[in-house]
Amino acid sequence: MANWLRKNALVGILLLVALLILLIPVLTWQSWHSCTDATDPRLVFSAVMTNAVGQRTAQGAVLGGGQYRAAGYKVIVYAKDDIWYSGLYGQAQKPAETTLQSDCSWQITGLHPGKLYVAYLVHPDFAYPSTVAAIDEKTLPLLIANNDQIVTVDWWQDRETAVATTEVEQATLWLQQQRVPNQAIPNPLAIHTGLLLSYADIPQNNDAFPILFARAYTPDNALGSMALLMGNNPLAARQVLATLQSKVEADGQINFYFDTDKELFQPIYRTDAIAWIGYAFVYYQLKTQDNEFQSTAEKLGQQLLSLQELDEDSLAYGALRRNQDATAVNHYATDNIMAYFFLRDLAEVTHQSAFATAASLVKNSLLDQYWNQERGYFQTNLEGTGDDFVEAQTLGAIFLTAVNETDKASTITQYIETTYQPGGNAKDYAGFAPFPKLETTWAQGSLQMSLAYQRLSDIEKGAKLYQQQSLWLQEAGGIPYAYPEALDTPSGPYHNWPSMAGTAWFIFAIENDPLFLRQTPN
Repeated sequence: MANWLRKNALVGILLLVALLILLIPVLTWQSWHSCTDATDPRLVFSAVMTNAVGQRTAQGAVLGGGQYRAAGYKVIVYAKDDIWYSGLYGQAQKPAETTLQSDCSWQITGLHPGKLYVAYLVHPDFAYPSTVAAIDEKTLPLLIANNDQIVTVDWWQDRETAVATTEVEQATLWLQQQRVPNQAIPNPLAIHTGLLLSYADIPQNNDAFPILFARAYTPDNALGSMALLMGNNPLAARQVLATLQSKVEADGQINFYFDTDKELFQPIYRTDAIAWIGYAFVYYQLKTQDNEFQSTAEKLGQQLLSLQELDEDSLAYGALRRNQDATAVNHYATDNIMAYFFLRDLAEVTHQSAFATAASLVKNSLLDQYWNQERGYFQTNLEGTGDDFVEAQTLGAIFLTAVNETDKASTITQYIETTYQPGGNAKDYAGFAPFPKLETTWAQGSLQMSLAYQRLSDIEKGAKLYQQQSLWLQEAGGIPYAYPEALDTPSGPYHNWPSMAGTAWFIFAIENDPLFLRQTPN
């Protein structure tokens, strides 16, 4: 009897083991083959993308740590070609659609070959519009990623075949290549898809590489969006602005920077970031007659109004603080110059007198409190403790030409010419240093001065400055931030890496668009 029990128990155990072996694939099918839900979805293109005629295939919606988005999510694709658009201001018809497979791979077939595409990873229940109005013949419909219904978005086009024939085209192509995802950041955080990296080609052995290689500064993205618009790429400009729009907080704040590879968020709120991105929204509207970003611009404008000093007995009456913190040094000339341009143009597109009044107070403060009549220059800040930063003068010169203060504008150019000549190895370069006697030329300030000269009808001096910068135009198309590198300055290092700010201002100086930082209408 005992032998029989032992024999049958062994058979039972063997049968149970066999059954478990058979059940393991079934029980673990979900974890082996399905897309695991996670919080960081990314569409993957570039190296894993195969491009057959009329077909797009990609690895899928890759998440951080090699995970995948849950099966059932959909990829929808719009394409800009003769099928999707019917004439110049036509409409994009119902896009191609596919559901992610169990391994999160996806494939779109039946597309008519086109030059521009946009793909969205969306919630299974997302009801996308069957038609979306086109802006112009180069622009695709844009739906903003919100991490709920529309999880992430990516654009791609035939970048590899693009050929630049002018310096502006070369610089514009470089700006486009700074948009993530790109070679530097092939899989950006989904919420940052579409932002422009501030620098390129940072050496990996440089101490700043871990901090700056994936960084997208908000003012730089504002500059880049406007330069792309000037460079005849409204598609890319609109995408940058749409991404920035999604980052404007409920109270009208926007952080000074974003890290596109991994979130290193530190809240830094500054008036210049608000003013630059707000101005970019309004400039886009004035340039395209598209009011898509107007409500967000108004929100930013209201935030600036909350920073304005309205005590008539205060030395800073009419000026804007740098942020909400009541610090000892808080009223900067550059912040207020850009706030003036933004609030002035925002008042024009919204017809709201509050913005016009605020702009007028800022203008009067700049002319009355910041302007030093004896020395013929703008104080860096009202507290009188700021280093003698050139941008207060170069951007100030543009401001003075815009408000028809030509005598003051001529005076400040003389101050710049005698104060900011670079020393050392940079003394023979046409350009200006960021601080007096510094041994480097700063592209951004030099190109701002180029534009100021042109606004003062001194075309020769203006051309000399941007022609010098064109000598430094990298093979990849970007303008170095400074040249040569200067590591010891009052505001930190000035590197010679290709930069968003330098390249954008290069385009501004060459194009001299009369709508950009324009003269105040009478």
